Amino acid sequence: MSSNELVPVAELLGLQYDSRKFSASGLVRAWIDEDADEDGLDDDNEESDEEFSSSKRVRLSTILEFDVHSTSEVTGNPDSKMYIRTKYAWYILHMPTEEYRPFFTSFWIKHRVLHLLLSSAIRDRRTSYQEFLESLSDVEGDNLFREEALASVQMLGRVLTEADIQSEDVKIYAAGNFPEMCEDYDIPLKTVRLATEYLQFDLSDDEDSERNFEPRTKTHKPKSKRIPTQSVLSDKEMEVLKHRNTTYVTPIVSQIMKNLFSVPLHFAEIPIIEDDSEVITEIDNVKTHHMNPTSMRWGRAEGDMFSSLTIDGVEYCVGQNVMVVPGDDEDTKRARISETDASQSPNSYANHLWFCKICYFFEETVDGKKVKMFHGQWFIHGSKTILQETAHSKSLFLLKSCEDNPAASIFKKCNIKMLGPEDAEPPDDGQPHSNDFHCALAYDEKEASFTNLPSEQEMVELLQRETCISCATRKRQEQLNDIVITSDGFTRHGTNYHPNDFIYIRPCGRTTGLLDIAQITMIKVRSGDLRLTVKMLERPGKLQRSGRGLPWDERRLYLTDNLQDLDDIDLLDGMCFVRHLTDADEIDEWASQDDHFYVNQHVSARTGQLADLDAGVLGQCGACSTERARKHREQQRLLTRNGPIRCLELFSGAGGLGTGLDLSGFVETKYAVEFSPSAAATYAKNHPNTTVYCQDSNKLLKQAYEASKGETTRPLVSGIDGKTRLPPMPRRGDVDMVSGAFYGRLDGDGQFKCTMTTAAPNTKESWLLHPTQKRIMSVRELARSQGFPDDYVFLSEDKTQSGQKLVVNQIRQIGNAVPVPFALHLGKSLGAALLKDWETERERREREGSVVV
Repeated sequence: MSSNELVPVAELLGLQYDSRKFSASGLVRAWIDEDADEDGLDDDNEESDEEFSSSKRVRLSTILEFDVHSTSEVTGNPDSKMYIRTKYAWYILHMPTEEYRPFFTSFWIKHRVLHLLLSSAIRDRRTSYQEFLESLSDVEGDNLFREEALASVQMLGRVLTEADIQSEDVKIYAAGNFPEMCEDYDIPLKTVRLATEYLQFDLSDDEDSERNFEPRTKTHKPKSKRIPTQSVLSDKEMEVLKHRNTTYVTPIVSQIMKNLFSVPLHFAEIPIIEDDSEVITEIDNVKTHHMNPTSMRWGRAEGDMFSSLTIDGVEYCVGQNVMVVPGDDEDTKRARISETDASQSPNSYANHLWFCKICYFFEETVDGKKVKMFHGQWFIHGSKTILQETAHSKSLFLLKSCEDNPAASIFKKCNIKMLGPEDAEPPDDGQPHSNDFHCALAYDEKEASFTNLPSEQEMVELLQRETCISCATRKRQEQLNDIVITSDGFTRHGTNYHPNDFIYIRPCGRTTGLLDIAQITMIKVRSGDLRLTVKMLERPGKLQRSGRGLPWDERRLYLTDNLQDLDDIDLLDGMCFVRHLTDADEIDEWASQDDHFYVNQHVSARTGQLADLDAGVLGQCGACSTERARKHREQQRLLTRNGPIRCLELFSGAGGLGTGLDLSGFVETKYAVEFSPSAAATYAKNHPNTTVYCQDSNKLLKQAYEASKGETTRPLVSGIDGKTRLPPMPRRGDVDMVSGAFYGRLDGDGQFKCTMTTAAPNTKESWLLHPTQKRIMSVRELARSQGFPDDYVFLSEDKTQSGQKLVVNQIRQIGNAVPVPFALHLGKSLGAALLKDWETERERREREGSVVV
């Protein structure tokens, strides 16, 4: 449904990434290209009142393409016009209406400045910033300058000014697009004077630091703007933030981000995938043929279903994998993304067909006619997932979705090899007509995540009553959501609950904050309804704020006399485990595990007073406690046998993310990349077994990419001391996981609002004043707020720093860090997934009779 909402024209730049559909309306008249007028027709293309009076007001169909960087086919020069394309024609965006002008002119200025920059570079690469600025208002100059200036007057009612071209938005847009456009016109960027004087690119490099401006005369030779050497930098920490090096990215990142950064983006090129005419012709022939196949003959009937179908002499059987001719994809966003350049594969079939497994054949009546159908389990090609151009050309992923399809949509059979956890992915030969594919994982389109395929045992269980895995999985999930009453309790979502179990409860009417914790005292079933009576446990926050209770420990709970009836079972949110403990070492060992708490005091509901709790008062479910202990021992054994996964951390900072992940026990951060010398030194000091690369990630990425192609690369130097040679980046097989500091902070009861990178009480939205003392928070207090251990050392690489500068440096490191507890929970969540994989593998080996160490 159309919203008839005005949107800025700049939003059309993301047309291929946006699921929304855009349209346009206005006065339309024919355009006569003066440059292409070879027949001596009237070349007066002035916009007369008569022409506009004869124009037609139209509403266009959906905009399919937006082109603002075209080249004149006649002159070969940049074309300043903006074009949109619909299904039926190309249109030029000319003058906006008064109502739409605010949505148009800001982008027009950015686009105009970029066009003028490029035109200037083509005419004379030696043009200075001052000369460029003067040309903007030259309404009396030569024809070219005059026309450019008058175009601004026509659109804005004035000429472009220095304030326009120095606008941050304008410079970002120009800087993001100018390098690529210079490359299109074979103009070396370092020869364009405006690239440094206006866009302020640093184009010097170690191999060739000359600008090659080819001055008009010796007196006009520009002075070289070299970056100061490390020895004369006044503040190395601030210097690394100035982004001196070229940003090196992948093609898809370049497409999306080039308009958002005021630096040139260089990317690793990938081969252009062109349409395979043979495959397209083959598909068209099959589509035409299947509209009226000469024969469609059922195989053996099995009730309302059929085991096979013969189409024009080719037999298709249940269980076989086929490629089908696509219909209309209901997911419009997925359909649009699948057509982008980044989603094309070297395999031609992957670019034009869909893949599925035949689950069963059946027949249904449509408009009074019987139509032969099949039910298919869908696969998705890797290039149509978040992997896009990085996907193996023969990789498929199992989807959770299935669908009824016309049998006539079948294109041909294909071979799909299901790979087990230990099976290696075959090398990618990039063959365009290969009909052999493989599948090793399932793909969740909603979460954009990859998961393991169901095990053989799970497949057997799923297919006992269903012929489709997706249908069976859906029904099983529905059953898990149901409450099943057992002899000693009940089961829901796969968890068994009994009297004396401890549970999480979502507070009624509140969607944020901590979950309540209670112990089940009674389970009652009346008229088919399940009701629980629970005894509430108090978290330390409330008692701490009232001035009672022991020193803060989030793992501690207090037993209460508060009994409540839980009528709404939907508020039940899982199980936890509570023990009566008093020994500090036992507490640390027990409470280091997820969902583990301890209690040793009771709070009176009548007086609010605390009293020590006898060990025998707290009941336990023996079966659940025993199973929890067994599972923990088994998990520790699996972790010892398999070891932690090896991690490369990008943008590591002082080490908040790496510290938390390593504390989980499931991750070992072996490599870290950080540009800030002080933060890198801090990381190396606290993680002596980690190789820390203190270098620009762009240079490291470029070096790694070139090394992967077999090219010889020069060693990079560590930014900590400016002389230590860094080892090569890890190669494929050296790293199991890459992590990076991208996160958001949550606000909650008793938590810091936010840890700032600059500690000053007058900073907007800062909360740095101590709650009771007349001072800001100390470095160690801020470190604790981010969860750093008290023995974590924060270094400053600049040995001359002391006093206030040293503190500012340390606070910047802390404020930039990922909170350690957050990273710890990430690591534990990753560990839970690893343990599930390891347990599945152990069970498989036991079934097969393999030796399990």
